[in-house]
Amino acid sequence: MAQGQLGIAHIGWVASCHLVRRVDELCRRGVRNVVFTDNVPPHFDPSAHDFTVLDLPKDLFSAPLRLVRWIEDRLKALGIDLVHAHSTHFPASLGFFIRTVPAICSPWDFVHSKDPFSPLFHRAILDQLPCGTLLDGVSFSSKPYMDDVVAKGLPAERAFWHSWGVDLAIFSPGRHAERAARLRERLGIGPDEILFLSPRTPSLPANVDIAMQAVAEFGRTRPARLVVTGHHITRESLYYERLAARPDIARTTVFMDTVRNDEDIATLYEASDIVLSLHSNDFNPATVLEAFAMERPVVTHDLRTVSFWAEHGVTGWHVPPRDVQATVAALESIARAGRETWRAMGRAGRRRVVELADFQKTMDRLPGHYRQVIRLAASSPRPPLTSYDKGLLHDICNVPDQAAAFYRQAAEAGEQRPLLAELLEEKTAMARPDKGLEYFAAKRSQAVVREMVAADGSQWPRLAKRLPLPLSLFRHDFIVAFWPLLERGDFGAVLDLTVCLADHYRTDTLEWIGETAFLFGRRFGQWERCARLLAATRDGGVSLAALACETAERLGPDHDLTPVLAARALAWSGEGGVASHPNLAALRAEVAKRARGLARP
Repeated sequence: MAQGQLGIAHIGWVASCHLVRRVDELCRRGVRNVVFTDNVPPHFDPSAHDFTVLDLPKDLFSAPLRLVRWIEDRLKALGIDLVHAHSTHFPASLGFFIRTVPAICSPWDFVHSKDPFSPLFHRAILDQLPCGTLLDGVSFSSKPYMDDVVAKGLPAERAFWHSWGVDLAIFSPGRHAERAARLRERLGIGPDEILFLSPRTPSLPANVDIAMQAVAEFGRTRPARLVVTGHHITRESLYYERLAARPDIARTTVFMDTVRNDEDIATLYEASDIVLSLHSNDFNPATVLEAFAMERPVVTHDLRTVSFWAEHGVTGWHVPPRDVQATVAALESIARAGRETWRAMGRAGRRRVVELADFQKTMDRLPGHYRQVIRLAASSPRPPLTSYDKGLLHDICNVPDQAAAFYRQAAEAGEQRPLLAELLEEKTAMARPDKGLEYFAAKRSQAVVREMVAADGSQWPRLAKRLPLPLSLFRHDFIVAFWPLLERGDFGAVLDLTVCLADHYRTDTLEWIGETAFLFGRRFGQWERCARLLAATRDGGVSLAALACETAERLGPDHDLTPVLAARALAWSGEGGVASHPNLAALRAEVAKRARGLARP
């Protein structure tokens, strides 16, 4: 270990407010920090921070072993004592394969590991945490998950609970009262209206569409508004365009742009009465902690990692996932409970955050824990990279053919490692000309959807009752099962099936059709079939218009379907009128321009 000042290299996304906030605080505490990343977003200003940002060389992404050596060379030159990998995703996961300095990881996003369609390396990484050979230490933001991994074998001295935490000086009730009052006035929300806040990034698992429908129904009998925002506004929020145009939802829902500044975020909580955080696959409920810090009760799903913080009837309410009527009933119960109950629940939430999620207390412990990991690594270093490890590295870096070769070597050498046979099967399939389409459709899709595809349409409503709760980011585990219908050109059946799924889950068909074109086009190169599906689709929005343009551009100007898709894109880009996405108007104009360029003279 370097004498005196501790040197830490972080690998991850500088777009993550949690990473940046933590590194900023370490700098204030005298720790030297450098952040390795694959992308610096436009909103990030390096001059506003005291740490160094190094871009990973993209020309080495296809040569992962050389990329790891490049990082190790810079760690040596900078005198770094430890690497902190912030997540199990690329590029943070590169830290697992560095052997010249100790490494600790913060696993935090588990959506991919629970998605049957998602690459298996996400599960393989998590399955290796208990053995303690992948990393020298693990920094858990979830106490229940840490307890599970320790129970499975991770030595307790290598496990550390570091809640993401909340800056209680900024997230302080009453501090932002004047700004909050002005915000409500600017948004046209009266003092007697109940303001529900949905601050979670509006991905599909965040279930913002359920919140929109529930508040609209609740608002028929009581004055209420829903404010939707997030640290990042995703492309999937475009799928809410038609839903947002419904008169009752347009009347009750306000869409805001991204909010990244903590003062602005705290002001939103101050302005709100109740916080809705309806994510169906939540692992790190930062929005719940922020709401509690501002003494606001929450409505959540009863997930173990969330219920550790949010207790039904004490700090808020639990509702079943993707159930509009149950959510409406909960909102009615909340209204009947009254503001005194809300305030009491909010105070109970604040006490829990002060006790267990004070950001400054977390940061008080972190440097000492870094030093503990360094000492543990010195006494029990990780083994050299095996063929399996090299396969995992190439897998994470999206080099499937070389990943398969290393997995094959590991199997031949008799390595007993998590999911080795399954990883080899997956990578072998992905190296085939169809990019693994047949494999994913047959083995990595939702079984009930496969049954629906094979059955007569009259059986679909009955089979739909057995469908599981969607846990994936994009529904691709459901959609890839459509392949037999697409392969035989039964596009009408595909559209009918999207209607059935949309009815079952109370979603718009836009997300199912859009993600079908997105998956089979971009992932599997089936642009001709995507074109015929979109040509058979009558109603759309700017999300489908953009996909129609992209598909036509892939097919080329001489294809018979190009003018059809251009006409669809022109029509769809002019539909709707509610800005469910901050760039909706600009996107419409851009798509219309592309469509006009594609149209034949």
